[in-house]
Amino acid sequence: MTIPDFNKRGVLDKGIHQCNSKEFIDRFCYETGDVRNKYKKVLEEIFAFALSREGNSIILAGSFVTSKEEPNDLDCMIILPNKECCWVQSNELMVVEDCQLDIIVIEESSKESIYSFLNLFSKDKWNLDVGMVEVILDKEVDRSTWNDYEEHFSIENLLRAREAYIHRHVVRGVREKKILVTITNAEEHLNFNNEISPIVSSAGWIFAPYWYVSTNKDFSLSEEVKRLSGWLRYIYTIYEANVSIFADGLGTMILGMYMKDSQYSELDIDKVILSRSVLNRDFEWSEVFDKWALNMVCNLRSKDGNCVISEQISKKTKSNPLYGDTYRNGFKFKHSSLVEYPYQYIGTVDWKQFNNIIFPMYQTAYLIKKNTDSMIRNNFHEIAEMLRSEMPSQYDIFQEKFN
Repeated sequence: MTIPDFNKRGVLDKGIHQCNSKEFIDRFCYETGDVRNKYKKVLEEIFAFALSREGNSIILAGSFVTSKEEPNDLDCMIILPNKECCWVQSNELMVVEDCQLDIIVIEESSKESIYSFLNLFSKDKWNLDVGMVEVILDKEVDRSTWNDYEEHFSIENLLRAREAYIHRHVVRGVREKKILVTITNAEEHLNFNNEISPIVSSAGWIFAPYWYVSTNKDFSLSEEVKRLSGWLRYIYTIYEANVSIFADGLGTMILGMYMKDSQYSELDIDKVILSRSVLNRDFEWSEVFDKWALNMVCNLRSKDGNCVISEQISKKTKSNPLYGDTYRNGFKFKHSSLVEYPYQYIGTVDWKQFNNIIFPMYQTAYLIKKNTDSMIRNNFHEIAEMLRSEMPSQYDIFQEKFN
């Protein structure tokens, strides 16, 4: 097993190239490269983790397996024998400064998903072929299990894989401070915020929860917007870092009113995730995206429509033009950075759902944006026909955007 030389483009030739863990570290973690050398300990931890879960191999891709002196990403797919082995604590793998890893942990029976991810990894941002590396952890295995990935290419499965990419377990080096603010009902989410605090902080984020009490007789949406503004301004002044937000229930409306109000623009908001959103379907995101330079808004839309809003919401609040049911029906506004994510609600969001599904979304948004438009343009006609037959209402919108 040997890794070939890079081609004229500075990448490995198309295909999956095999090696053992020592060969990979010797080839790609050379000591003269400051960034690359820092990956050595991280990779050793990943290899040890995979072996502890009975994994046989790991697929590695991204700029790290190119000739780039200072790579900025390493895509890693850990293939494990069953679903139970795939459950990972967010701090179970090592984080080292300047190392940025995007890790998928997947069971080997999910062959369709594995092939879809391999097709995703096999193209660069210009849609040109690039090679991948499979590190064989069991020395008795002498050939790649997945070398026939091109035979399983399917545009529909590739689209599903890009959507499923949001389920990755992410281990990312902290290059700059990041703040996560949760906007939640104190009566419903006090324990939730306590439980997710170590999850967020162990990943290197500053955690700054904001609570409101909607049953208070003096509760006022406009006053809550002022209080939220004061809290965000206070946190931003101290840490001077981009803010990402998780808002639930009535908290989504407080956030929506805050972002739409022209008097507020005191900080940078990076990403927003809306849980059980009660914003109106006609909420005008275009001005909000322009004003705040948002990188992503993700609406966790109920997969089966059975999501229940358990907060007490007054008639006055329900009469507000911003009030609605986007937790069930989503937003009418379409934007490449507005993600409608089908989510299975089981009561209120708990810490396990946050750890396994929601928190990784803040880390993976840039990859979804980076790849999706390029992939769509290269497969325009096939996707257009799929939309025409299965989602006619979206067909015109799709054509207008990409024609």
